[in-house]
Amino acid sequence: MKHFVFTILVVSLSFSFSSCKTSTEPNEREKGHVSVLVIDQNEIPVKDIEIYLAPESILKVTDTNGRAFFTVDVGDYFIDADICCMGPGFIKYHVPVTVEKSDTVKQILHACSACL
Repeated sequence: MKHFVFTILVVSLSFSFSSCKTSTEPNEREKGHVSVLVIDQNEIPVKDIEIYLAPESILKVTDTNGRAFFTVDVGDYFIDADICCMGPGFIKYHVPVTVEKSDTVKQILHACSACL
């Protein structure tokens, strides 16, 4: 009889634990993407530009195609960059973006070729 009661207890506990699970784990977060393209006035990609994604201060540097790509949790961010430009000195970007689940936010930043 003790073995039968123990078996019922184990089976009922397994059902109660499995019914509490949700379709996603609590530590899993929804992800989205931010793609930044830096081009000059001739629409030529600019490499080696530091792009920050705030408030997390995630740093990426544009590749040879002028792109920086971020994978982040959904939410609101700012794309920050200081891009050298003759005359004004620097173009300071502080562009707000909202990242949605499985979406890619695309942003183009313009640079001057005089400082590059």
